[in-house]
Amino acid sequence: MNTFDKGTRFIQVTGMLEGDRFTFRNSEWKLLVETSRYYEIKPDSGSVKRLYKEKLHVILNDSSHYKHAALSCSAFCLKEREAEIRLQILLHLKRRIQELKQDLQLNLDALERASGQIT
Repeated sequence: MNTFDKGTRFIQVTGMLEGDRFTFRNSEWKLLVETSRYYEIKPDSGSVKRLYKEKLHVILNDSSHYKHAALSCSAFCLKEREAEIRLQILLHLKRRIQELKQDLQLNLDALERASGQIT
């Protein structure tokens, strides 16, 4: 059963944190084909992508490692859910930073213990 009309537009919302700057970037994708499991979508210029239905409106990490003070994540959504997805991206990145801070504190604690053992 098809949910959307051919020509429906999806938006990929990306949140990018680089040092002390945070930005959103949107890119539009046009629906080409809908199956029971996925959508085939295509940007205005570029190649076709298969978007599985369970991944629509789901935040995915674009950066697997924290490197050079940069983190990013994105989600495909419908235009009417863009504001909600932007808020979810902000909250997702805040959680990631909190997790990284906790991991780094554990690393510091281990180094402190190790430095006390060196004689």
